[in-house]
Amino acid sequence: VNPDKGHKPAPPTQTTPQAIRNLREFLDATGWRCYYGLNLGKGTPQQAADEAAFVAKTLGDRLVLFQIGNEADLYHQNGLRPANYDYAAFAKDWQTFHDAVKASVPMAKFGGPDTAGVGVWVEEFAKQFSNQVELLTTHFYAEGPPNDPRMTLDHLLDSANNRWDNGTPHVKAAMASSHLPYRLAETNSCYSGGKQGVSNTFGASLWAADLMLKIADFGGSGINFHGGGYGWYAPIVGTIPNGFVARPEYYGMLLFSQLLGGRMMASDLDVSAGKAGRLKTYATRGANGAPMVVVLNKDATQSYQFKIQANAHTERMKVQRLIAPSLEDPADTTWDASPVGASGKWMPEHTEQVPVRNGSAVCEISACSAALLTWG
Repeated sequence: VNPDKGHKPAPPTQTTPQAIRNLREFLDATGWRCYYGLNLGKGTPQQAADEAAFVAKTLGDRLVLFQIGNEADLYHQNGLRPANYDYAAFAKDWQTFHDAVKASVPMAKFGGPDTAGVGVWVEEFAKQFSNQVELLTTHFYAEGPPNDPRMTLDHLLDSANNRWDNGTPHVKAAMASSHLPYRLAETNSCYSGGKQGVSNTFGASLWAADLMLKIADFGGSGINFHGGGYGWYAPIVGTIPNGFVARPEYYGMLLFSQLLGGRMMASDLDVSAGKAGRLKTYATRGANGAPMVVVLNKDATQSYQFKIQANAHTERMKVQRLIAPSLEDPADTTWDASPVGASGKWMPEHTEQVPVRNGSAVCEISACSAALLTWG
């Protein structure tokens, strides 16, 4: 079967028992776990309960939780509910489905509201259902639709994330009122499969790294990038017979993976020149206690010389770089001077280091690149 390229809406399909069994095999092969969505838009509470029972039995410990509905805040626009469908109506529907599933699968866990936008619904949901869910979830796409000529790489890197920044107060308020963790359960650069020349470029790698770091910085618990098939925004593309390729966005994820197990720290950035809006820094303390700084330079032409200070005793700072020939490049990204191989393996070719004197180190950050700086 040819993979879905994600260039047009997927045709309606029915989830079959065999599809769930196939999903279990996929989860076992990858070692992944699953958030499973139940059909609030077109299903019934009894159908959801029956499906949940089979899913729970088939997926076993690979199942994390159920979500009820997918982007229900758009139901009033896409014909799944009347034009006056609002949060109160959704909450009533959600409770009915929840109770039916819980009666069928008493040990079932839930997350939500799984909205398309990062808005007030997540706050209301957290207040109303904090004792019935384990996790707060929303979706977010920086751009779209792909046929809109305004959806460019410049737009992605300069302004598109403002919508995310404007939405984070709602997430923070929801987390504070409910004491629940938050996960960005579906995201990518441009909805409807992404946009060629934007979603499959090195610029998307820098955008993805920035978004992951933003979520970690305010205390979010995780992120899920939408992909699959040959959609332009898929981080990994290919087939079993022909092999697989890591797209640029995957490299942004690879950079972020180096920070797992650490804790975000406050940091100050003093920029004397250039477009500060395209320059970002984040600081963490690694799992071993070593300070780490991520520098993202999304400017196409402006390089920077960084003088970095940290309260740590060491003689050298390790530098790992995320680079490509240009922001628009779709195929030549490397991380720590090495590409990701067809098997998914990545082997750095050398370790770059700079000296530390009196607690300070100086490092050049070239245009359209990122670097992870580790003390010790």
